[in-house]
Amino acid sequence: MANFTLTRAIINTAFKSLSVCIVAIAATRLAILCDARSQDLNYTTIIFWLVVEAAIALIAASVSSYRVIVLDYLCERQRHQDSAAQKGGWELLNWWKG
Repeated sequence: MANFTLTRAIINTAFKSLSVCIVAIAATRLAILCDARSQDLNYTTIIFWLVVEAAIALIAASVSSYRVIVLDYLCERQRHQDSAAQKGGWELLNWWKG
């Protein structure tokens, strides 16, 4: 079982949920395309949604590459905080004994 902190879990969820936006846009485009009441196709709307879907997919793919960088930064920051707290704890203990 992975030992994730709440911050890491939120960041993982945020970055990985970007694909939900892409699926929602694709579903919207499909719903507009498969409109049963209208027999004619509005090519302008279809092309607009295709371009929006492609742009959002590129943005999501670009942003999701930063997930590893953000998680590594948080891990390093946590390591520094732990070592500083441990070092400060020993200094306080030595001061108390002395």
